[in-house]
Amino acid sequence: MFEFCSLASGSSGNSSLLILGGETLLIDAGIPLKRIEERLLEKNISPENIGRLLITHAHGDHIKSAGKLARKYRTPIWLTRATHAEAQKLGYDLTDCRINFFREKENFGKLKIKTFQVPHDEAGNTGFLFEHGGFRAAYFTDLGALPERIYRDIHDCDFLFLEANHDVLREKTSRRPAQVIERNLSDQGHLSNEQAARIVERVVRGETSRKTRAIMLAHISKDCNHHVFVEKIIRAALQKKQAAETVKILLAPEGRCSEHLRWPLSAATAYLKK
Repeated sequence: MFEFCSLASGSSGNSSLLILGGETLLIDAGIPLKRIEERLLEKNISPENIGRLLITHAHGDHIKSAGKLARKYRTPIWLTRATHAEAQKLGYDLTDCRINFFREKENFGKLKIKTFQVPHDEAGNTGFLFEHGGFRAAYFTDLGALPERIYRDIHDCDFLFLEANHDVLREKTSRRPAQVIERNLSDQGHLSNEQAARIVERVVRGETSRKTRAIMLAHISKDCNHHVFVEKIIRAALQKKQAAETVKILLAPEGRCSEHLRWPLSAATAYLKK
């Protein structure tokens, strides 16, 4: 059984629930703890049942409630040494928490995880490939570019969670400070719609594929993007691969839960037809 829900996505805070291989994980805790608790309970998930908290990087919209959650529920935190050092430098309190550092490959019970270091500011960021029983889910948010070495691992994955942050023209003509615009458009910043579409074209195998069935687009800027733009460009990318009818496009909204995927492997196609 695979379940996934974005509890929040965007510059105001990020957190995602993933259930696979008998493991219940939370990825990031960048919204208030009370809100995390409320949204988990809406999904009939007790916060006490979160087995591990995975942190992608040390920006506040991804880590600010990590310490509070970990101390309250004794939830072990997993992150890179660089992210831990950056969190301490920025003043995020992880004292009295059960800290674990990622290796490139991890086994959480029956769930296999491969971690990827991706460019995003000085301390970088972590992406994931989750695998169990032949099912593969890739997770990438907040990155300026997807390194070439990663494609071979995520090619034709069943589910892809991917940032589609901004429309380039809207970003360039926004009222944001020039240094913010420059950073967002750089390889250390965020993915544009066009970059996300090119990644989708390479990940999705095409008309012969029976693997990739759903893509969730995340961290969509409310100032420099729009859900309509995102869906249009990703759908066009899927049409190039003759996969527009077989791959479901989902959007992770800012400030609220996304659609909740419940995906038994044997019923993946049936799910998409609902």
